Amino acid sequence: PCLAGCQDFRNGTTDNEDDRTYTQCMCIARNLAEDGNITRSLRNATATVGVCTDSDCKLLPLFMILLILALFFTFMNNVPAIEVILQSVPADRRTMATGVQWVIVRLLATIPGPVFYGFLLDKGCRLWQLTCCDEGNCWEYDGERFGFTIFGLSLALKTLASVFFFLSWRLFVRDDDKANKSRPVTSEDTSPNFSDTSL
Repeated sequence: PCLAGCQDFRNGTTDNEDDRTYTQCMCIARNLAEDGNITRSLRNATATVGVCTDSDCKLLPLFMILLILALFFTFMNNVPAIEVILQSVPADRRTMATGVQWVIVRLLATIPGPVFYGFLLDKGCRLWQLTCCDEGNCWEYDGERFGFTIFGLSLALKTLASVFFFLSWRLFVRDDDKANKSRPVTSEDTSPNFSDTSL
């Protein structure tokens, strides 16, 4: 009520503060005044305690389906990612390659990831709790900006990871393929073998 600039209130069915309706809210009247006449819109400028609940999220089922699919494909690529590392290096260096891979994952994702996402969460805050010397917790987030920022970044990172997986698949050459290409072609490879032919 204070943040909305409300100057008065009326009690509801109980004397509880949560049941009050606050009236003459200047900030709300300023948003309602389409023609700039705040005095006329001040009569309808009321507020109640709590967050607004009039939002109708019709896309929630679609969002939940996409979220489940994203989580499914996120955890499904863990084993193929390890397999790519194991098949891309010689057998005597696979242990070292696995260790280096996880060091890179920790340095580039696990450690800075939560800090960066926390920074983006703070940018999506619409209303901060004010304390004596600093800002406190976030009381309300800008849902639209919050959603586009977080899921937009996640989609961009997933797309980048998919591009690298595709490149590793296209550029990968197996060890037996390398051996076949490096081995010279002999007459035994081109001549037919009749030893197993039964008469």
